[in-house]
Amino acid sequence: MNTEQMIEKLKDKEPSIETIISSGHQLIIDLISQIDKIYDCDNKLLDNRGILTSSVILSFSILEVYTNFISELLITEHKREKASPKIITRLKDIELDILIEKKSVYDYKKLIIKKENNSYMPILDKIIVIPKLLAKAYNDDFNLDKSGKNWNYIRSLKEKRDEISHPKFQSNSIKPIIDLNEKNDIADLLYSISPKNILDGLLGIRWYLKINGDLLVSIYNGKFSSLNLFVIDKIIRDLILKINEIFKLDKKLFEKLDDIYQFQESSDEKLDELLKLMTS
Repeated sequence: MNTEQMIEKLKDKEPSIETIISSGHQLIIDLISQIDKIYDCDNKLLDNRGILTSSVILSFSILEVYTNFISELLITEHKREKASPKIITRLKDIELDILIEKKSVYDYKKLIIKKENNSYMPILDKIIVIPKLLAKAYNDDFNLDKSGKNWNYIRSLKEKRDEISHPKFQSNSIKPIIDLNEKNDIADLLYSISPKNILDGLLGIRWYLKINGDLLVSIYNGKFSSLNLFVIDKIIRDLILKINEIFKLDKKLFEKLDDIYQFQESSDEKLDELLKLMTS
């Protein structure tokens, strides 16, 4: 078998649970690392609108990427004849449609059921429903406390993302430029972002990832390394502390951020080396 044949064979092979989970977690690590690199610039630029805007967009992308990864995991397991662990409750067609973001409709002319593309669920519903479907398939539980501050942090981050993505303003609110040296930032009329918006958003995301991580461990225990969860939590925790230190937002934040995942490694040097490799 030549190289091209081997590549084609690998393409036809369904990815393993380990591969999907590892790839999903690596995407999250990459996004967090990108946000972290934003704050390595000159201190004079740290409150720049572009930096804060990029932070909001990248931060919220973590939630979107994570739910898409969970969807892919569940879809793949439904296709697999010998899923391990075995799916206990198979999802209904309408639930599978949610995962693939399509809608089943009946074609009265051709007398067939067909799929319509681009059937999107509101993102705040999606980040709850998708993990719930994963839990349902394995008779597990997934519960988010929507009454607490962490959920409010996520909602607020979504509102900031929407202000950026869907700007709205009245044209008569824009002052004409008389003095070219006078600041006349039109973007100020569209949305405002503070460093605290970024910090709170990341705190909410850390909470969300922790709950999802617990669900994955419960279902796929032994199928993937919990080191992935440790790395994700460590770098997002470090990023939160970094932003807090830069902008002097909460003097007691360090005391509130307990390590979520405890991971024992015989050699600290090995762990540091692995962390550098995964975040490079």
